[in-house]
Amino acid sequence: MEKKLEKDTIGHIGTQKYLCNITWRNGQFIMDEPESSNGENLGPDPFSTLLAALAGCTLSTLRMYIDRKGWDIQK
Repeated sequence: MEKKLEKDTIGHIGTQKYLCNITWRNGQFIMDEPESSNGENLGPDPFSTLLAALAGCTLSTLRMYIDRKGWDIQK
């Protein structure tokens, strides 16, 4: 099976409650839960990250469609 990503996306957990380290193609970032959920709010929570991924995918697809149609839409 052909590998689709340049590098694997890998998640790591430690002993700190809810803190996750995510390594991806160009670096790494952390995900955490807000203080209201007993996290330390050191990074975006997984649900917000999922919503951001969906928004990014939708907007990238929309931009590709706009460019292919030759429409003059800046934002």
